[in-house]
Amino acid sequence: FFHCSLFILKNMNIRTLLKRGSDHELACQDSIFHYENEDYIFASVFDGCSQVVDSHFASNLLKKTFENEVKKEIKIRLKNNRFQNLPDNVDEPKSIEDTSTEILSSFFKKLDLIRVELNLSADDFMSTCIFLFYDKYYEKGIIYAFGDGVILINNDLIVLDHDNKPRYFGLYWKSLVNGESTLKEFLKEYNQIWSFDKIENIVISTDGILSFNNQSAIDYFFYDTHINEKSQIHQESFFEKKYNITKINKWSHNDDLGIVRIINNEEIYNDI
Repeated sequence: FFHCSLFILKNMNIRTLLKRGSDHELACQDSIFHYENEDYIFASVFDGCSQVVDSHFASNLLKKTFENEVKKEIKIRLKNNRFQNLPDNVDEPKSIEDTSTEILSSFFKKLDLIRVELNLSADDFMSTCIFLFYDKYYEKGIIYAFGDGVILINNDLIVLDHDNKPRYFGLYWKSLVNGESTLKEFLKEYNQIWSFDKIENIVISTDGILSFNNQSAIDYFFYDTHINEKSQIHQESFFEKKYNITKINKWSHNDDLGIVRIINNEEIYNDI
């Protein structure tokens, strides 16, 4: 059985940006995470609710908890090759939908344990959460969003704005933390889920991108219109260079900014 994910890995770049907005002098309320191995890409952005005390605590706690659950799951899968030792009645490894649901269920249950251990309330977890899961072998992905933010799925731009009433996952706490079967039932009716095929240019972002004083910010950070930009995507400093140019041009943003962008170089260089 030939495993082609190493080829896919060669043509993929993950670029991130995390910056504090001018309205938040003490701490950045956003946090970001991504993890990649030869089979999967996992990514997330979090944006703590400014109306809650210690909102930066919420976003960072969620990030660290999600990171822990992802890496725990990956350790299990590394011990058990996904294409070998499958049960007799199973022809294929788990779909990305099943994989993501397992990890989210573990994540939400861990948060509930933390809530009890630290004597917290659901309000202490008030934060936008956008999760991305991608199976590189089958080229299938899924995104879940709780709260406000901006998502780009190849050429499809999605702006999540709930008129200052974000749909934080704390609103659905009991449906999320009571096990995988309960979570699956909830997700059947939840409408902020997007499935996609093959990454070309995928972005998950907090809504800080909307707070720039220049309305071209989304186009500038989400797309690359000049040849020199496309040729620099492979550089780790790609987003930092872009951000520095906005400072030179006196662009500013009052809200914190957290972006994870996944780019298929093969697709981009075909456009040059």
